[in-house]
Amino acid sequence: MANKLPSIGKVDSIDSAGRSRATEQAEKVGKATEAAAVAAVTKADKAAAAESASAVAATSAAPAVASTAAADAIADIAARLRSGTLTASQAVEALIQDAVAKNLPGVAPGSKLAEQLRSLLAAYADADPYLAARIKGLGTKE
Repeated sequence: MANKLPSIGKVDSIDSAGRSRATEQAEKVGKATEAAAVAAVTKADKAAAAESASAVAATSAAPAVASTAAADAIADIAARLRSGTLTASQAVEALIQDAVAKNLPGVAPGSKLAEQLRSLLAAYADADPYLAARIKGLGTKE
């Protein structure tokens, strides 16, 4: 009526089998945890990319608005030139003023830097044969 104990060899084999199952389960849990961590990072990256894209989309309209305003200023000068309220030299001066104002934001219109840029652009308009010919043709076209 005594219970028979298993031999030592059999106990070792049971323990090693139990350990291998436990090891397999631990590895599966570890892999699942790693996969969850990767998925969380991926979700965070996607969220950051979405936020970045919406910020870019919000600011991408700004250059379009600025270019429209610049085109409106040039169109206004062209319309006044066509109507005869501006001469060709006045139109060139207005375009130079517009270029100085747009390329030196925050700089006072009468500052030394603004005056230097204005004089360089005027000198270039006079010295460049192509520009001089185009300016000369401004007053004659209908």
